[in-house]
Amino acid sequence: EMEGREEEGIAFLSNTLQDWSSCNLFAGHCYWHWALYYMEKGDYHAALDIFDSQYRGRKDAFITDTSSLLFRLNMEGVDVADRWDDTYTMCKPDLEERTTVFKDVHLLLSCLGAKQQDSTKKMMASLRSFV
Repeated sequence: EMEGREEEGIAFLSNTLQDWSSCNLFAGHCYWHWALYYMEKGDYHAALDIFDSQYRGRKDAFITDTSSLLFRLNMEGVDVADRWDDTYTMCKPDLEERTTVFKDVHLLLSCLGAKQQDSTKKMMASLRSFV
C-alpha cells in the first residue's frame, strides 16, 4: 500500500486468502493491510467491511491492527460509528499492563476513540508511573 500498488496488493491477498486466513494474528494483520489497500483507493466502505467482518466482536483480534485502522479512517474523515466501542472493549483488559510502547499507544487510541475519559486518565497515570 505504500508504493501505490493497491490493485496488485488486493489481488495478491485475494488470491492467497486460503494460505493465510487460518493463521489467527498473522491473518488479522493481513486483513489490516488489505483494508489499507482499499483506503488508498478511497474505498472506505470496503475497509469498514473488512473491519466488521474480521475484527468486530472478536476478543482475539490484534489490538494494534484494530486501533490503527480506525485511527487512519478517522484521519481520513470517515465516520466509524460505534466501532471504537468494540475496539475499546477488546483493549480494556490490557489497559494497565505495560508491555511495549507500540501496544500502549494503540491501547490509548482505543480509549480516546471510544471517548472513555476515565480509562484515558487511568492509562495516562499508569504510563507516568511506569516511566
